Amino acid sequence: MKIVFIIPILGGGGAEIMLGAICEELINQNHHVKLICLQPHHPTFENFPNKEFVLHELKPVIIQSKVTFSLFRKTTIDNTEFLSIIDEFRPDIIHSHLYNSELIAYSTIRRNICYFSHAHDNMRQLRRFSWRFLLNKKDFTDYYESRWLKRRYQKANASFIAISGNSQNFLKRNLPSFFDTRIHLLHNAIRLDRFYSKESKNNKIQLISVGNLVPKKNHTLIIDVASELRRRKIPFDVHILGYGMLKSELLNKIDNEDLNDSVHLHGNVKNVEDYLSNSDIYLHTAIEEPFGLVLVEAMAAGLPIVCTNGGGNSDLIVEDYNGFLVNEFDAELLADKIEFLIKNPEKSLEMGRNAQVFSKQFDISTYVRNLVQLYSNEIDRNKTC
Repeated sequence: MKIVFIIPILGGGGAEIMLGAICEELINQNHHVKLICLQPHHPTFENFPNKEFVLHELKPVIIQSKVTFSLFRKTTIDNTEFLSIIDEFRPDIIHSHLYNSELIAYSTIRRNICYFSHAHDNMRQLRRFSWRFLLNKKDFTDYYESRWLKRRYQKANASFIAISGNSQNFLKRNLPSFFDTRIHLLHNAIRLDRFYSKESKNNKIQLISVGNLVPKKNHTLIIDVASELRRRKIPFDVHILGYGMLKSELLNKIDNEDLNDSVHLHGNVKNVEDYLSNSDIYLHTAIEEPFGLVLVEAMAAGLPIVCTNGGGNSDLIVEDYNGFLVNEFDAELLADKIEFLIKNPEKSLEMGRNAQVFSKQFDISTYVRNLVQLYSNEIDRNKTC
């Protein structure tokens, strides 16, 4: 099978890292894969888990292609480089990841190719029309673009990969009902062997959180939790791994709360698994979380989870079995769960073991077999049309 993946950029985000693992597993299963990027690699690509494989075996191609929309003129499509690759490689599948890739992937439809779109998040551009869009230029522009894209989805008879029940429901609410049977729930996955370990821990409780330093990840709440734990005189360290625009703001808050000795920003790191292995509890405070691949990584490392409900991550938490899901963004409630685990170490270890068992269903090799089956079904269906 010949598969083209297209993604805006390669960096340290969960979607990019997972796509790298998918490509490696597909090639190991003797499929032919081409990866197309729309921008040069992000600086965080330096710490990409399988960077050497991606660069030297997969050899991603960076292209200059774009779709330009205008409310008053005809939409212009510059996709010459993209089509050149498609015509030379002649794929069975084009699989797009993240919104900007959708525009290029569907800019010109080839009837002999099966199209898949991957909903790593709830793409706001796909929302159904609302009258309030007329009051906001960005919302109206998004709607204008989505009308163009949805027509092409229908022309291509596209299929969709939803990464959680939350994202599946979003797609069903916002796409025409024609696509309901073409939206497939396939939870994200990881290389379990990279994270599957459990080592002795320090006397001081070690909390960890992994995610880009952006508003929706809500890291300020982690610092509030740290303040509450200190008020309760609980010894701890919090390790925050990630890169993003809010670093200075978070450092200022840590300083203002006098938490410099307890809350540590490590930036984007290559060896996430080592930090997880040396931690006790995974803390996640996202306001919006389409799935939560980092939660699976933490579970594979044997950590019980304490997290807020960001939507898609609710698929991953079995209450009081592998973690606790807190429905309010409240530092005291999160601190209560952490304190419970600290004061009940046997329960914490039990939940960590349960988390490892739970994580086994998210192994990348199983995921890719299921993905290839979806591809094969669609190719067979396409041949009969």
